[in-house]
Amino acid sequence: MEEIRFAHVSDTHIVAAGSSAFIHRVQREVRDPLENLAECLAALSCQNLDFLLLTGDLIHEGEAEDYRRYRALFHRYLPGVSLCCALGNHDRRAAFRQGFLDQQTLDEGPYLACAQVKGLQIISLDSPYTDGMRGGLPADQLNYLARQLENQPPRGSIVLMHNPSVAQQPWGAMVPPEEYRAILRQGGVKAVFAGHLHSAYYGWLEDVPQFTAGSLAFGIDMEPDASVYTNCYSYNMCRLDGQGRFSAWPVVVDPARRVLQVKRIDE
Repeated sequence: MEEIRFAHVSDTHIVAAGSSAFIHRVQREVRDPLENLAECLAALSCQNLDFLLLTGDLIHEGEAEDYRRYRALFHRYLPGVSLCCALGNHDRRAAFRQGFLDQQTLDEGPYLACAQVKGLQIISLDSPYTDGMRGGLPADQLNYLARQLENQPPRGSIVLMHNPSVAQQPWGAMVPPEEYRAILRQGGVKAVFAGHLHSAYYGWLEDVPQFTAGSLAFGIDMEPDASVYTNCYSYNMCRLDGQGRFSAWPVVVDPARRVLQVKRIDE
Protein backbone atom coordinates (compact mmCIF):
# COMPACT_ATOMS: atom_id res chain seq x y z
CA MET A 1 0.00 0.00 0.00
CA GLU A 2 1.09 3.58 -0.59
CA GLU A 3 2.59 5.70 2.16
CA ILE A 4 0.34 8.20 3.93
CA ARG A 5 1.82 11.46 5.22
CA PHE A 6 0.06 13.66 7.73
CA ALA A 7 0.70 16.25 10.42
CA HIS A 8 -0.44 16.27 14.03
CA VAL A 9 -1.08 19.74 15.47
CA SER A 10 -2.37 20.31 18.97
CA ASP A 11 -3.15 22.92 21.59
CA THR A 12 -3.04 25.96 19.35
CA HIS A 13 -4.90 28.00 22.02
CA ILE A 14 -5.82 30.83 19.66
CA VAL A 15 -6.62 33.89 21.76
CA ALA A 16 -10.24 35.02 22.00
CA ALA A 17 -12.03 37.72 23.98
CA GLY A 18 -12.90 35.21 26.71
CA SER A 19 -9.43 33.67 26.98
CA SER A 20 -7.61 33.44 30.29
CA ALA A 21 -5.24 36.13 31.53
CA PHE A 22 -2.31 33.74 30.99
CA ILE A 23 -3.10 33.26 27.30
CA HIS A 24 -3.46 37.00 26.84
CA ARG A 25 -0.07 37.39 28.50
CA VAL A 26 1.49 34.88 26.09
CA GLN A 27 0.01 36.83 23.17
CA ARG A 28 1.18 40.18 24.55
CA GLU A 29 4.61 39.37 25.99
CA VAL A 30 5.84 36.30 24.09
CA ARG A 31 4.18 35.71 20.71
CA ASP A 32 0.65 35.53 19.41
CA PRO A 33 -0.26 31.79 19.04
CA LEU A 34 -1.96 32.74 15.77
CA GLU A 35 1.44 33.70 14.34
CA ASN A 36 2.83 30.33 15.42
CA LEU A 37 -0.03 28.53 13.68
CA ALA A 38 0.34 30.54 10.47
CA GLU A 39 4.08 29.79 10.41
CA CYS A 40 3.37 26.09 10.94
CA LEU A 41 0.74 25.96 8.18
CA ALA A 42 3.01 27.79 5.73
CA ALA A 43 5.64 25.08 6.30
CA LEU A 44 3.06 22.31 5.98
CA SER A 45 1.77 23.71 2.70
CA CYS A 46 4.89 22.30 1.02
CA GLN A 47 4.53 18.80 2.51
CA ASN A 48 1.86 17.24 0.25
CA LEU A 49 -0.17 16.04 3.25
CA ASP A 50 -2.98 13.52 2.98
CA PHE A 51 -4.72 14.91 6.08
CA LEU A 52 -4.09 16.86 9.27
CA LEU A 53 -4.97 15.92 12.85
CA LEU A 54 -6.01 18.50 15.46
CA THR A 55 -6.19 17.18 19.02
CA GLY A 56 -7.91 19.90 20.97
CA ASP A 57 -7.71 23.28 22.65
CA LEU A 58 -8.06 24.85 19.21
CA ILE A 59 -9.47 28.19 20.42
CA HIS A 60 -9.04 29.18 24.04
CA GLU A 61 -12.68 29.65 25.11
CA GLY A 62 -13.80 31.30 21.88
CA GLU A 63 -17.00 31.98 19.99
CA ALA A 64 -18.32 30.75 16.64
CA GLU A 65 -16.64 33.54 14.70
CA ASP A 66 -13.26 32.62 16.22
CA TYR A 67 -13.67 29.04 14.93
CA ARG A 68 -14.80 30.36 11.55
CA ARG A 69 -11.61 32.41 11.16
CA TYR A 70 -9.59 29.45 12.42
CA ARG A 71 -10.98 27.14 9.74
CA ALA A 72 -10.39 29.78 7.05
CA LEU A 73 -6.69 29.87 7.96
CA PHE A 74 -6.35 26.14 7.33
CA HIS A 75 -8.23 26.39 4.05
CA ARG A 76 -5.94 29.23 2.98
CA TYR A 77 -2.71 27.29 3.53
CA LEU A 78 -3.92 23.70 3.04
CA PRO A 79 -6.77 23.81 0.53
CA GLY A 80 -8.33 20.40 0.00
CA VAL A 81 -6.51 18.76 2.93
CA SER A 82 -8.90 16.90 5.25
CA LEU A 83 -8.98 18.22 8.84
CA CYS A 84 -9.80 15.68 11.57
CA CYS A 85 -10.45 17.14 15.02
CA ALA A 86 -10.83 16.18 18.64
CA LEU A 87 -11.82 18.87 21.14
CA GLY A 88 -10.04 19.95 24.31
CA ASN A 89 -11.00 21.22 27.73
CA HIS A 90 -10.74 24.87 26.55
CA ASP A 91 -12.89 24.37 23.42
CA ARG A 92 -16.56 25.36 23.34
CA ARG A 93 -18.51 22.68 21.57
CA ALA A 94 -21.50 24.65 20.24
CA ALA A 95 -19.17 27.40 18.99
CA PHE A 96 -17.00 24.79 17.27
CA ARG A 97 -20.00 23.21 15.58
CA GLN A 98 -21.32 26.60 14.45
CA GLY A 99 -18.05 28.15 13.28
CA PHE A 100 -15.83 25.25 12.21
CA LEU A 101 -18.49 22.80 10.98
CA ASP A 102 -21.07 25.35 9.74
CA GLN A 103 -23.85 23.67 11.72
CA GLN A 104 -26.88 25.63 12.90
CA THR A 105 -26.99 24.21 16.40
CA LEU A 106 -26.68 25.02 20.09
CA ASP A 107 -25.46 21.48 20.84
CA GLU A 108 -22.91 21.48 23.68
CA GLY A 109 -22.74 17.69 23.79
CA PRO A 110 -19.57 15.65 23.29
CA TYR A 111 -18.01 15.87 19.84
CA LEU A 112 -17.62 12.39 18.35
CA ALA A 113 -16.75 11.91 14.70
CA CYS A 114 -15.51 9.36 12.19
CA ALA A 115 -13.90 9.85 8.77
CA GLN A 116 -11.92 7.81 6.25
CA VAL A 117 -8.91 8.96 4.24
CA LYS A 118 -7.13 6.61 1.83
CA GLY A 119 -8.46 3.51 3.55
CA LEU A 120 -7.63 4.71 7.09
CA GLN A 121 -10.48 5.28 9.54
CA ILE A 122 -10.04 8.25 11.91
CA ILE A 123 -12.24 8.20 15.03
CA SER A 124 -12.53 11.27 17.28
CA LEU A 125 -13.46 10.96 20.96
CA ASP A 126 -14.10 13.74 23.50
CA SER A 127 -12.00 12.81 26.53
CA PRO A 128 -12.32 16.16 28.41
CA TYR A 129 -16.11 16.30 28.12
CA THR A 130 -16.94 14.83 31.53
CA ASP A 131 -13.62 15.14 33.37
CA GLY A 132 -11.96 18.28 31.99
CA MET A 133 -8.25 18.46 32.72
CA ARG A 134 -8.00 14.86 33.96
CA GLY A 135 -9.85 13.36 31.00
CA GLY A 136 -12.08 10.31 30.88
CA LEU A 137 -13.88 7.96 28.51
CA PRO A 138 -17.48 7.36 29.63
CA ALA A 139 -19.59 4.46 28.45
CA ASP A 140 -21.33 6.33 25.63
CA GLN A 141 -18.00 7.21 24.02
CA LEU A 142 -16.65 3.69 24.39
CA ASN A 143 -19.84 2.33 22.80
CA TYR A 144 -19.38 4.77 19.92
CA LEU A 145 -15.78 3.64 19.47
CA ALA A 146 -16.74 -0.03 19.50
CA ARG A 147 -19.45 0.55 16.87
CA GLN A 148 -17.07 2.33 14.51
CA LEU A 149 -14.54 -0.47 14.85
CA GLU A 150 -17.04 -3.11 13.75
CA ASN A 151 -16.34 -2.36 10.08
CA GLN A 152 -12.62 -2.04 9.51
CA PRO A 153 -11.28 -0.32 6.37
CA PRO A 154 -8.14 -1.63 4.61
CA ARG A 155 -5.64 0.47 6.65
CA GLY A 156 -7.39 -0.02 10.00
CA SER A 157 -8.35 2.73 12.45
CA ILE A 158 -6.70 5.42 14.55
CA VAL A 159 -8.21 7.30 17.49
CA LEU A 160 -7.94 11.01 18.28
CA MET A 161 -8.54 12.48 21.72
CA HIS A 162 -7.24 15.37 23.77
CA ASN A 163 -6.00 13.63 26.91
CA PRO A 164 -3.18 11.08 26.49
CA SER A 165 -3.11 7.79 28.38
CA VAL A 166 0.70 7.78 28.64
CA ALA A 167 2.99 10.64 29.64
CA GLN A 168 6.52 11.57 30.71
CA GLN A 169 5.31 11.73 34.31
CA PRO A 170 2.58 9.44 35.67
CA TRP A 171 0.55 12.36 36.99
CA GLY A 172 0.10 13.75 33.47
CA ALA A 173 -1.74 10.79 31.96
CA MET A 174 -5.47 10.11 31.84
CA VAL A 175 -6.41 6.91 33.69
CA PRO A 176 -8.04 4.77 30.97
CA PRO A 177 -10.98 2.57 31.96
CA GLU A 178 -10.58 -1.18 31.65
CA GLU A 179 -13.25 -1.23 28.94
CA TYR A 180 -11.05 1.02 26.78
CA ARG A 181 -8.03 -1.19 27.40
CA ALA A 182 -10.09 -4.19 26.31
CA ILE A 183 -10.99 -2.45 23.04
CA LEU A 184 -7.31 -1.75 22.37
CA ARG A 185 -6.41 -5.37 23.05
CA GLN A 186 -8.79 -6.48 20.29
CA GLY A 187 -6.40 -5.02 17.72
CA GLY A 188 -8.65 -2.76 15.64
CA VAL A 189 -7.00 0.45 16.83
CA LYS A 190 -3.61 0.88 15.14
CA ALA A 191 -2.53 4.08 16.93
CA VAL A 192 -3.83 6.81 19.24
CA PHE A 193 -3.04 10.53 18.87
CA ALA A 194 -3.46 13.06 21.69
CA GLY A 195 -2.28 16.44 22.96
CA HIS A 196 -3.06 18.40 26.16
CA LEU A 197 0.35 18.14 27.84
CA HIS A 198 2.14 20.67 25.58
CA SER A 199 5.10 18.31 25.19
CA ALA A 200 5.78 15.63 22.59
CA TYR A 201 5.84 12.05 23.83
CA TYR A 202 5.65 8.52 22.42
CA GLY A 203 4.61 5.45 24.39
CA TRP A 204 2.48 2.31 24.37
CA LEU A 205 -0.80 1.21 25.92
CA GLU A 206 -1.91 -2.41 25.42
CA ASP A 207 0.66 -2.74 22.60
CA VAL A 208 -0.92 0.18 20.70
CA PRO A 209 1.41 3.14 19.93
CA GLN A 210 0.39 6.42 21.59
CA PHE A 211 1.57 9.69 20.00
CA THR A 212 1.28 12.96 21.91
CA ALA A 213 2.04 16.23 20.11
CA GLY A 214 3.40 19.38 21.69
CA SER A 215 1.67 22.75 21.53
CA LEU A 216 1.81 25.62 19.06
CA ALA A 217 1.03 28.15 21.83
CA PHE A 218 3.58 27.40 24.56
CA GLY A 219 5.55 24.43 25.83
CA ILE A 220 5.47 22.56 29.13
CA ASP A 221 8.47 20.73 30.54
CA MET A 222 7.10 17.96 32.75
CA GLU A 223 9.24 17.58 35.85
CA PRO A 224 8.56 14.99 38.58
CA ASP A 225 6.78 17.52 40.80
CA ALA A 226 5.98 20.48 38.54
CA SER A 227 4.89 21.74 35.12
CA VAL A 228 7.32 24.34 33.77
CA TYR A 229 5.62 26.58 31.20
CA THR A 230 7.97 27.92 28.49
CA ASN A 231 7.84 29.91 25.26
CA CYS A 232 8.83 26.87 23.15
CA TYR A 233 6.39 25.17 20.76
CA SER A 234 6.20 22.27 18.31
CA TYR A 235 4.05 20.01 16.15
CA ASN A 236 4.49 16.45 14.81
CA MET A 237 5.05 15.14 11.31
CA CYS A 238 3.72 11.61 10.86
CA ARG A 239 3.85 8.72 8.42
CA LEU A 240 1.99 5.47 7.84
CA ASP A 241 4.15 3.27 5.66
CA GLY A 242 3.09 0.55 3.23
CA GLN A 243 3.48 -2.15 5.91
CA GLY A 244 1.06 -0.44 8.30
CA ARG A 245 3.70 1.03 10.63
CA PHE A 246 3.24 4.50 12.11
CA SER A 247 6.08 6.90 12.88
CA ALA A 248 6.09 10.48 14.17
CA TRP A 249 8.74 13.08 14.86
CA PRO A 250 8.44 16.53 16.47
CA VAL A 251 9.24 19.66 14.53
CA VAL A 252 10.46 21.96 17.27
CA VAL A 253 10.57 25.72 16.98
CA ASP A 254 12.90 26.45 19.84
CA PRO A 255 13.76 30.07 20.58
CA ALA A 256 15.94 30.97 23.53
CA ARG A 257 14.07 29.18 26.31
CA ARG A 258 12.16 31.41 28.68
CA VAL A 259 10.21 30.18 31.70
CA LEU A 260 6.77 31.77 31.88
CA GLN A 261 5.55 30.16 35.09
CA VAL A 262 5.93 27.04 37.23
CA LYS A 263 2.99 25.05 38.58
CA ARG A 264 3.54 22.49 41.32
CA ILE A 265 1.51 19.35 40.69
CA ASP A 266 -0.26 19.67 44.06
CA GLU A 267 -1.60 23.16 43.24
